[in-house]
Amino acid sequence: MNLFSDLEKFSSNTCVVDQNYKKFSYLDLLKLSDFSTSKIKKGSVVFLLCENSFEFLAIYVGLIRKKIATFLLGSNINDDYLNNLIKLYQPQFIIKPITINAKIVYSIKFEINVIEN
Repeated sequence: MNLFSDLEKFSSNTCVVDQNYKKFSYLDLLKLSDFSTSKIKKGSVVFLLCENSFEFLAIYVGLIRKKIATFLLGSNINDDYLNNLIKLYQPQFIIKPITINAKIVYSIKFEINVIEN
């Protein structure tokens, strides 16, 4: 059991209020957590290139709930440094924000890349 395994009992409570004052419940968090991590199996190594958003919090909670080894990295990580980490740790998945013209696309906040070995 971990800190995040028992969140269902708070499902109707507010969990997060974002910078635009939008409220998200624990149920919102759990739905996105479960959906966003549904294809990632226990035993995987995941790099999570984080943004400060509800979506990335939900992904992180989903990974913790599934007990998946997760590296939290800033989304602005240097490409050479990231490539060195990929060679060293060989993640199966990299979850990162989708960007167009260096701006985050808020309609689709993240993509999951599967690393083929």
